Formats: sequence, C-alpha cells, structure tokens
Amino acid sequence: MSRANTDPEKVKAQRARYRALHRDELRRKGNERYARDSRQILGRRRDSKYGLAPGQFDRMVARQGGVCAMCRGKFDRHGPVVDHDHETGRVRGLLCFACNRRLGVYELIREIAERYLAWAQR
Repeated sequence: MSRANTDPEKVKAQRARYRALHRDELRRKGNERYARDSRQILGRRRDSKYGLAPGQFDRMVARQGGVCAMCRGKFDRHGPVVDHDHETGRVRGLLCFACNRRLGVYELIREIAERYLAWAQR
C-alpha cells in the first residue's frame, strides 16, 4: 500500500512537473472554465476585494434601481462599478464607469487645489 507524499517540498516539485508537462491542457481547461463561469469568478473576486457578503452586490443594484448612484443613468457595458473610500475601504455605492472615472479625477483635482490654496495662504 503506497502512502501519499507528505513532504511539502516533494509535493511542490511534483505539482510543478505536472504543470510543466500538461501546460497546454491546463491552460485550455482554465480558459474554458473562465469563459463558462467568468461572471461568477469575477463576482467572487469583486466581493472579496470589497468585503461584500454573497448577494450583497445584487441587493445594492436593486436598491439603487439598477442605475448609477451619481448620474442616475443606466449602467453601460462595463456594468456597475463598486465605489469605495480608498482610505477606509468603506463601500459608498455603485457607479457607472464614466462617473467612477470622473470621481477619481475630481478627487485628484481637489487634492491639488487644496495644496495650491495652502501655499497661497502662507
């Protein structure tokens, strides 16, 4: 009766050899899985990144009536974008791609303007 290898370094080496020998097959299977399940995969990644509970994103979309929290327009082909405070990580709502980009620019402009005003008040 053979035992499974429990030496972590040997297991790591075996896995590396297997991946090297089966690289094309593994890549093809991964691409097929991603094509089939991309929405679910991206949804899990998004939920993890922003600390959202399962289903919370869909509830946010419904609560906002399926529209952007800023411009109240329908989401474009990019779909809803999670807006969050970069310092605290707190999720503020869902924006369309254009409003999310604009908000980033406006925040940058505000920071620059505050530096100019601070300098001018010296």
